[in-house]
Amino acid sequence: MKALRMMVGFMCGLTTIVAVLWLLSVLWQAPILILAVVLFPISLLFLPLVPTILAVVHTYVIIALASLTVALFDGS
Repeated sequence: MKALRMMVGFMCGLTTIVAVLWLLSVLWQAPILILAVVLFPISLLFLPLVPTILAVVHTYVIIALASLTVALFDGS
């Protein structure tokens, strides 16, 4: 259970970091592809207990959610 809690904590922390970095990159008009390439190895470094495929999915799900959020706020 302790390992599971640590894993969830890492994922929550990484989610926050990714969301903040992504929103900053949107403000600076940085290309999404460059950010995705940067975030992929970072997610692997910070989530060594999670299988690689989960780290990949986690990173791209957060990017998709952030882009959806930005699109919703852009439209209003």
